Formats: sequence, C-alpha cells, structure tokens
Amino acid sequence: MELEQYIVAIKSKLSARLIISEIEIVDENILLNRGYFRVRLTLINTDFLELAEAFTIENDRLLTLDYRYQWMDSAK
Repeated sequence: MELEQYIVAIKSKLSARLIISEIEIVDENILLNRGYFRVRLTLINTDFLELAEAFTIENDRLLTLDYRYQWMDSAK
C-alpha cells in the first residue's frame, strides 16, 4: 500500500459513516516515507471528534507512528 492510498482509504471510510455530519480535513502531508493526516468531524448528535495520525510504510506494511484523538460534546 502506498501512503497516498492510505489517506484516500481513510477519507473514503469516513465519508461512508452515517454518524458523521461534517468532515473538515485540517492537514494531510506526505514527506519522503512518512505521512500525516488530521481531520475534524462533527457527529450527527453535534459532538466534535478530532483525529490525527502519523504513519509510515516499512516492509510493505503500514505502521502507525503516533496518533491522537479528542472527543467533545457540542459545548466543547
């Protein structure tokens, strides 16, 4: 799997989720052999979810280097 393909797969999976009412791509980068993706999601109950992941590919396997998530209610 290529790094670009992984980001496309993430976007596709998020778009297919009925629980998500809004998707905002905050950042997406691919530098050499590393990638980074950060997104803010608004859920149908107005909760707010932010996700970020740094990743790479080694020996044809995708590896997560770091990740972060934050889930807040509508009042944040």
